[in-house]
Amino acid sequence: MAAPHPATRQVKTPGVTHNETNAPQNTLASSPTLLLNWISAYHKAIVANEHWLTELDSAIGDGDHGANMRRGVERIMEHRGDLKGADLSTQLRMISGHLTASVGGASGPLYGAFFLHASCVVSPRHETRIRNFATCLEAGLQGVVGLGHAVAGDKTMVDVLIPVVTAYKSIVRRHISPAQFFSETIQIAEAAMKSTISMQARKGRASYLGARSIGHQDPGATSMFLLMRTLAEAATKDPAFTVQTQKSTTRKLIP
Repeated sequence: MAAPHPATRQVKTPGVTHNETNAPQNTLASSPTLLLNWISAYHKAIVANEHWLTELDSAIGDGDHGANMRRGVERIMEHRGDLKGADLSTQLRMISGHLTASVGGASGPLYGAFFLHASCVVSPRHETRIRNFATCLEAGLQGVVGLGHAVAGDKTMVDVLIPVVTAYKSIVRRHISPAQFFSETIQIAEAAMKSTISMQARKGRASYLGARSIGHQDPGATSMFLLMRTLAEAATKDPAFTVQTQKSTTRKLIP
């Protein structure tokens, strides 16, 4: 299943307030290797947690989420050399294509939609900058919702994405160090992942179990938590953010 192009449809994301105006002009400076470091870290996280993802999916799904996600990240790493010479928007589109083509089940198209939609809000003229983390992640969330039609409480990866996107959007109103902010987002993502344990699945194969899906952590929410955690960890180690932290512990992430 091919992910729809973001420009073809406007998606209202439940649980997230949308700004109808143009994307902010402020940019969040980062090194050109941030995305590569993030994906490398995600690859390691998926490989390290493949068995855990498989156990979670065996309880309420097909039991192949761990293997599927490992196949996807390994394909990205096989083509890492191609990513190095591309601008940020192209890198995100390439990652989208690799995940869509290699990850089985519904997860491949959903992760593909996430990265594809994120790529469309990044200006190719600023390949060494992320215009706004919140804008990129919210666009990715819209892609996932537009394709899978999940809402908060459905026991899916959306249950992790919504609170994380909300946290990233809040940074424009807060004076906080990058290290503290990214640490907070990891905690938010982890709590959101664990919250799916008490939910009844309303999407995917797990929904066939009805009330029996309660008491099990959602595997898709878990792999999304790993994606958000490794993003925060990679950003914390990025030289641009390290400099900001050393200069001031109260400086906003977005100048």
